[in-house]
Amino acid sequence: MLALVKRLPEPYRTKVLFYLGTSLMPMMRYVRPKLVELTANTATIRIDVSRRSRNGYNALFLGALAAGGDCVAGLFPMKFMFETGHRTIPIVKSVSSVYFKRITTYAHFTCTQLSIPRTRHPRRMKPVCN
Repeated sequence: MLALVKRLPEPYRTKVLFYLGTSLMPMMRYVRPKLVELTANTATIRIDVSRRSRNGYNALFLGALAAGGDCVAGLFPMKFMFETGHRTIPIVKSVSSVYFKRITTYAHFTCTQLSIPRTRHPRRMKPVCN
């Protein structure tokens, strides 16, 4: 399957890999995240407030918020593993959230990676997500 994906042009390859990755996890399938932007330094995902992802106050569930953050934070390691062929497991070390306003329509999740020069050893690369 991945051999077929590697033959696709870059814009299609990114979208196919994103939808392939999100279709494998039940919570991601349930909240249906949409890829808004994926560049070398920025990744943005959007989750709409729908019948599936809203609570009794017509706002986004905390589980949907956590799934969106997890999805956007995992984009850069998964892209790195696909490009280099490394087989590793990305682990989230800590999570924090600050709520300014109740989400009633949609939420954008953005992860910004600092441009770090690539070295031979992937252990020396430490991306930082906001």
